[in-house]
Amino acid sequence: MTVMLTRLRRAGSVVVSAIAVGLLILAWPAALGGQMTWVMVSGTSMEPAYSTGDMVLMHRGGSWEVGDVVVYGLDGIDAEGASSAAARIMHRLVSGNESEGWTAQGDNRPYADPWTVPDHAIQGVELMTIPGAGIVVSWMRAPIVLAVSAGLLVFWAVMAGPRRESTPHA
Repeated sequence: MTVMLTRLRRAGSVVVSAIAVGLLILAWPAALGGQMTWVMVSGTSMEPAYSTGDMVLMHRGGSWEVGDVVVYGLDGIDAEGASSAAARIMHRLVSGNESEGWTAQGDNRPYADPWTVPDHAIQGVELMTIPGAGIVVSWMRAPIVLAVSAGLLVFWAVMAGPRRESTPHA
C-alpha cells in the first residue's frame, strides 16, 4: 500500500510540475525575452470592461486589428494626454492599420486619443483578464507582507524538515 501511495505522490508531483512549467512558459514576461506582459489597470478610461486593479495578460507578438485592446507606449504622453516618461496606455484600436498607424480610444471616453499610435509602439494585445488581481499583487508586494511570508516559510521549512529519531541513551 505504501509503495502505491509513494508512486501516486510522485506522479502527482510530475503532473503539478508540468502544469507549473507550462504556466511559466505561457506567462514568461517580455522583460525576460518572452512574449507576454502583465498590465495592472489604473484609471477609468476602459470601464466598465476593465477597472482599476484588474490584471491583464498581454501578448506582444503578432499583428493587431481594429477592435483589439492593446497596450502601447509613447514617450511624453500618458492616458490623459499629460507629460510622462514612457507611459503605457491600454486602449482599444478604433481605426488605422500597420503602415499608417492606429487610432486608439478608451471605452469610457467620448473621443479618440489625439495622437497616432505607430505600430512599433504597441506592446501587446489582451489575452486574458483577472479582475481585482492587481489589488492582491500590490498588497502582496508590501514590505510587511513579504517579511511575514518569509518568516512563515522559514518556520515551515524548519518544522517540516527531516526528523531525527531519538535513541535511548545507555
